[in-house]
Amino acid sequence: MIRPARDGVLRVLRAARDAGVKRAVLTSAFGAIGVGHTNHKGPFTEKDWSNTDANIHPYQKSKTIAEKALGHSFAKRAMD
Repeated sequence: MIRPARDGVLRVLRAARDAGVKRAVLTSAFGAIGVGHTNHKGPFTEKDWSNTDANIHPYQKSKTIAEKALGHSFAKRAMD
């Protein structure tokens, strides 16, 4: 479940780039930021990620890993 989620989101990003897409919008899920934390206080922000080392559902883990990979890809692309 994790590898297909991560690889799929990266394939979509590459296809969009190759097609000349200039802007994309990612809609996320709470499962990518809000699970596996202990004693989290305050609102979640774009800096928060679910704790993939915790005992969380594989779907939530896959969403977190996929969205992190997408973020790393965007950051790398911005530096190229």
